[in-house]
Amino acid sequence: MIMKKLQRIIDNADSQTLNSARFICVLALVLIFGVVLYRHAKSPRLDERLAIAKTQTAMAVMQPQSQPQNNHEEAGGDIGIETPIINSNQNNNKENSFYANTANPVAPLMVLKDDVNDAASSESLSDFSARVLIAVDAADGSILLKKEMDKKLPIASVTKLMTAIAVLENLNSEEKIKISQTAIDTEGWVGKLIVGEEFLAIDLLRIMLVASSNDAAAAFAEHFEKKNLNLIDIMNEKAKMLGMVNTSFNNPSGLDAQNHYSTAADLARLGIYVANNQTIIKIISQKSVSIFSDNTNILHNALSTNQLLHQNVTEVIGGKTGYTKEARGCILSILNINGRKIISIVLGSEDRFEETKQIIKILKNG
Repeated sequence: MIMKKLQRIIDNADSQTLNSARFICVLALVLIFGVVLYRHAKSPRLDERLAIAKTQTAMAVMQPQSQPQNNHEEAGGDIGIETPIINSNQNNNKENSFYANTANPVAPLMVLKDDVNDAASSESLSDFSARVLIAVDAADGSILLKKEMDKKLPIASVTKLMTAIAVLENLNSEEKIKISQTAIDTEGWVGKLIVGEEFLAIDLLRIMLVASSNDAAAAFAEHFEKKNLNLIDIMNEKAKMLGMVNTSFNNPSGLDAQNHYSTAADLARLGIYVANNQTIIKIISQKSVSIFSDNTNILHNALSTNQLLHQNVTEVIGGKTGYTKEARGCILSILNINGRKIISIVLGSEDRFEETKQIIKILKNG
């Protein structure tokens, strides 16, 4: 019955109507077929789906557990070079970061083990002019010597070790840093840089650490500002992460300032972190560096401010010096004593180098 009615409608329709109906049917079939092909093309084949599943499973197994952040409240300048490790997984300006694990750097809380008898330690250090000092085993945080280790003091250019960490963990190794007149005018010791010169970040870092260049540190701060980053905030945040609860940074070079200070214990924590960074270690172990500016090709020869290196004290791996009127002589040293890596801190000393050698002698004979 239905088929007869349909045949009657078709018989009564003119040819134009029939042609239109046929066109609509063909168009509908083409659209349906196109949708099917598109969905098939976008859907992974079985072997691709299996590969994706395997990759996701492997990533889930390898993903490290999130580490708790240190929630402690936050309580200079002194007048080996390694080829940067490239991390191909970094994005934007971190594609050539100084070392490979800095996409989301999480510093371990540096815990010190204080089993030293205060009276005995003070007696052995009674002849030292240093206001405070400490010696710590870098492997386990054991305190070996101490004197007023929690007293807050200015630290001069020892500051630049934290500046270096902030640079390493936030800049591309080949970013170009331009030297401004403001950087050149920075108070204190300068690296004889020239206005308008440009340096690769890794090269300027070498000048800053070896020659203790305040103008290099200021140039880094300006460069961070151009990237909408605050270098001092980054330094203070890193201090919190390391458990440096009695530390405050006000500038990147270590110039005397009311809210710029640290303690021997906090700097020991910083020293342990530095001792595990081969980029910094190779720089601060060098007696001198020769650096060409990137745009003018001017050669800069810089001698280390660390006299222990020039005196060839064999136990000294490297270190960072500091001196200002308020801070007096300061030095953070990384030592190798009887096969143990030791962090030595001397602050407020009349003879930081001689007193570091005395610490070495005490520990060698102890």
